[in-house]
Amino acid sequence: MTTTEKEKLDHAAIDLEKLADQIIITSPAKDSVVDQSIVIVRADIPADALAQEVALYVDGIEVARDTDGAPWEIQWPAYYSADDNKHTLLLKTITGSGNEVRNNEQFQLTVSATANQALAFSAGLNGTEIQDKNQLEVSFTAFPTATRYEVSIGDQIVETTNTSTILENLEVGIQTLRYRAIFDYSSTTTLIGPWSAPAQIEVLPPLLPTIHEPTVEKKETGYDITFAWDVVTGGDTYTIFIGNSADSLEEAGTTSEGNYALEGIELGEYQWQLKRHTTLGQFSASDIKQLNVGVFKTQLGGSRDDRASQIINSKSGGYIVRANTSSYEVTATLQGDSDDWIIRLDEQGNVTNQYIENKGGRERYRSMIEASDGSIYLVGLDWDTSKALIVKLDANLEAVWDSEILYRPESVSERYEFIAVAEWNNKLYVSAAEWGRNGSSTFRDKAHLHEVNMDTGTVSPSITLPSMSGVKIESIKAIIPKADGNLVLVGSGEPYPKPEYSMGGAFVITLDSDLNEVSSWESVGDYHLINVGNTIELSSGRMAVIGQSEGGGFAISAVNANGTEHRYYTDYIESIYYGGITNLVQMDNGTLLSFLQKYEGSSSYTYLLKGFNDNLIPVSTNYLDDITGSVTPYGMVIDTDDSITLLYGQGQNGYNNYDIVIRRIAPISN
Repeated sequence: MTTTEKEKLDHAAIDLEKLADQIIITSPAKDSVVDQSIVIVRADIPADALAQEVALYVDGIEVARDTDGAPWEIQWPAYYSADDNKHTLLLKTITGSGNEVRNNEQFQLTVSATANQALAFSAGLNGTEIQDKNQLEVSFTAFPTATRYEVSIGDQIVETTNTSTILENLEVGIQTLRYRAIFDYSSTTTLIGPWSAPAQIEVLPPLLPTIHEPTVEKKETGYDITFAWDVVTGGDTYTIFIGNSADSLEEAGTTSEGNYALEGIELGEYQWQLKRHTTLGQFSASDIKQLNVGVFKTQLGGSRDDRASQIINSKSGGYIVRANTSSYEVTATLQGDSDDWIIRLDEQGNVTNQYIENKGGRERYRSMIEASDGSIYLVGLDWDTSKALIVKLDANLEAVWDSEILYRPESVSERYEFIAVAEWNNKLYVSAAEWGRNGSSTFRDKAHLHEVNMDTGTVSPSITLPSMSGVKIESIKAIIPKADGNLVLVGSGEPYPKPEYSMGGAFVITLDSDLNEVSSWESVGDYHLINVGNTIELSSGRMAVIGQSEGGGFAISAVNANGTEHRYYTDYIESIYYGGITNLVQMDNGTLLSFLQKYEGSSSYTYLLKGFNDNLIPVSTNYLDDITGSVTPYGMVIDTDDSITLLYGQGQNGYNNYDIVIRRIAPISN
């Protein structure tokens, strides 16, 4: 190479270096922050360079070029670099002489993450809900340089070259969608932009069918339950889940039909749920529902006081309840403080008939029985006349006699009331209490027994009762026909002659078919059983009498057929229970039950069923934890399947506002 040629090359190199210093990015500003998705990069290149094109490099990668001459403006898709970081921009030009020149300027700027705002889903997509579908067509805004797109939903990514695509196999739930643009700039360079702002869609669970109330039918082997619903679409399947609680649901069966039957289900309270499975692979589940199989809870009453006193099993099935009401919603023609209210319910606790008697004073009935022919007899006291009364109803709770029967012996001037009633040897017997007076005070003074004509209601004169040495019989609380054909009278008495201070007690008198005494027992003055509440005959032939102990708790005596006391039980030492007004019942396994209220202190109570064997030894205590609040036990009966139907009062809004609750529960275990 000659000296001249070398000098020319050196000058050319100097000129190119000078040109590299003169190539300047004029916009955007150096060290600035850009947030547009497309940024115009403007460059100043000397005219004598005769530049043919200008290429833009970002972080050393060519991303755009301008080939149409000055003014030099390059459409830079800054979106692909939107990450809140600094990026280096470099220009490369080709001069008229074919030389490649890069600018010497160290040029950096920051691309904000918000530079993805050019990407947006079509209006209305965000918040879209679909049901009974598993695919959705989505559309979005195109990005100018993009050659393809990716749409993200959950773990699924769908690629498309169009600005719309169909998302498939969507799962039930809220789904978050994003998309991004991809620019295949060259065979060696692919630019992938950040994800767009999210949009949310919700794939709703499949439409639930209309679910009908299950039908429950009692059979010899248990209960048959038929679940039913309206099928939504063909090809779906439905699964029934059932259990004793929401946490113990188990699959009971699957069907494509609109019903499913279960057989031989035990009595009890269950939870159940229906699930619909669609051909799309989706499922929906109903709320967990309560299912009472042979059990129920019926609450009756109005805005005032409604209370009950007695429940009996009806011979035609279901129950009959003796109650009274002060609520005008129940009896619009309320005459006195309360009206007597007789209620018939079926085996599922539905009210089928009612009898309301509008009379003056407070409730009048003291006892009720259902006779062998289905007639119902009610006995008590008429407050207007101070006479004993008896009413006869038919099985539909319609009055049989033209009017109620009122009775009081001519020799009696004070109150006279019927207390107990029983059918025995095809005859009807009632007990009566004759009231005495001491100044302004009245009291039950003498007990009587009468026979009542079941057709006409005619009341016989008082039947002579056996006397008990040292005991004055005040009232006969119960008349019990025994399995051996004898008749038992149970009631309260006091010592005679009466000392200055005396404690009354209970008595049991057994009579034969001629009303002659067979045996007798009494606890008068013994302080261990007073205020007789209820009596039943045990399977052993003994009589169990419940009442109040001296300490205020409850007490039970079991009396042998010969008049001796077999055993006595009280919980006075352990704790105090109140339950003397509730009746005793005996289960098929021989367990004697009483429905009790236990005082826990500070006006707090718990409620329980206490069980005893034939020797009055406690064998079970079942707390009724779901009975809370102000509650008064009234009674109970045992059903043919050993389930227990309770009768109690549930306080509502204040002391004088009780509702009546009839509730059937599953059998208890010892």
